Amino acid sequence: MRLRYVLFLAFITSTLLSLSSCLVESTGVGGQGGTKAVVDPNENPNEGATRLICDPFLTNSQVGRERGLFGNIYHIPDKSICSQSKGEDGGACFKNVEDYINKGTLANAYIYLDRLFVQSQPFTNGLVDSNGNTIDLEGVNFYENFAVDVNAQLQLAVNEAPGYYQLALISDDGALLKQVNSDGTEMVLVNNNGSHPTKMACADTPIWMDHNPINIKMQQFQGSRKAITMVAMWRKWDPNNKDAVSECGKGGNGKYFDSSKTPIQPKKHFYELLANGWKVLENENFVFPNQEENPCAPPEEPLLLTGFSIQVPNRNSVSGEWISNLPASSQLEVKNTVTGAITLGPVDPSLSLNHNMLQLGLSPNTLYSVRAISSTPSGQTVKTDERAFRTPR
Repeated sequence: MRLRYVLFLAFITSTLLSLSSCLVESTGVGGQGGTKAVVDPNENPNEGATRLICDPFLTNSQVGRERGLFGNIYHIPDKSICSQSKGEDGGACFKNVEDYINKGTLANAYIYLDRLFVQSQPFTNGLVDSNGNTIDLEGVNFYENFAVDVNAQLQLAVNEAPGYYQLALISDDGALLKQVNSDGTEMVLVNNNGSHPTKMACADTPIWMDHNPINIKMQQFQGSRKAITMVAMWRKWDPNNKDAVSECGKGGNGKYFDSSKTPIQPKKHFYELLANGWKVLENENFVFPNQEENPCAPPEEPLLLTGFSIQVPNRNSVSGEWISNLPASSQLEVKNTVTGAITLGPVDPSLSLNHNMLQLGLSPNTLYSVRAISSTPSGQTVKTDERAFRTPR
C-alpha cells in the first residue's frame, strides 16, 4: 500500500507539471467554505485518473498546503441499473450513497475539497471549475446522480481542547461520515443517508479527540439536480445542553441558508446552532495523511487564519482572538442576525501574527455573528468563519 501511494503521489506531481488539460485551482480566499492513503481493500484506487478537480462547489475557503480532503467521484452512465423509476431529469437513481459508489462508474478524476461547507443552493450548474463553468469529464456533466467519496484526517484546531466531540452532517441528499480504522474497516460516525431534502443528522455517540488525528471518510450522493447541501460540524460535548441537539433529525430546504441572496446567507436556525456551540469544521480541521502538499493551493504562500475564538465581556461588546501564518492586519466584522446589518470594526494596520480586537456598540439580548478579517501587504485578504453569540440582557 505504501509503495502504491508513493507511486500515486509521483503521478499527481507529474500530472500537475505536464498536463494542460487539468482544471486549475480556485483562488478564492473567503471564509465560507482522506485521501486515498486509506482505501478499502476492494475499492478501485483510481490511480489512472488524469484530471484534477479543485473545489468544484466553490466553497471559497482558505486553502492550506497540507489541508483538505480528496478522493473520487462516481456516476451512473447506464440508467437501466437504477432501482428508482426516476433515474434522470430530476430524480434520484438510488436511495443511498453505497449504491452510487458500489454500482456506479468511477470518474476519470481526483477531486480536492478545502472542507465540507456547501451551503444550501440550487445545483443547476453541477460541478464547476474555478471560473464557474460546468465541468465536462469525457462528455459527462455532473448535475445529478453522482457521489463523492473523499478522505482526510480529522484533527483539532489550534484553539480546540482535547475532549469528547459530537459530529453532525447537514446534507441534501444522503451522506455518511465514517471513521476508517488502521485495518481498513469503517465505523459510521454520522448517518444522514437516504434520499431527502436538507436535513441535519447528529452522531449518537461523541468521539474522543486529542492531538492525534483520526482517519475519516465522507460519502455523499446527489440525486436530483434541484439543490445541494454539504455541511460537516461538531461541538464540544455537553450532555446537559439540550438546545444544542434540538435540530438533530430536523431540516427542510431553505431552513438554514437563504440561497435567494448573493452571497448565500445563513438564517436564524443556523446561527442558533453556532450560538449553541456547533462549529462548521474548517480547513484547519482536515489534513492529508502522508501527503506534503495540496496541489490546489495557490503558488503564493496562502494567508491562513486559525484558532479564532471570541469572548463576550458584557452586553455591549465582543472580542476576538486569532492567529495568522503571515504578518497581517486585524479587523472584526459583526452582523446583527435579526436585521442583517453588518458593522465593520476599525482596522489595526500593524502587521502581526497574533491578533486581538474588541468591537463595541452592541445591543443587549441580541443574536450576533462575528468573524475576523486579516490582510497582507501583498493583497491577500481572508475572513474566518462566523461565530455566533447572544449578548447578555
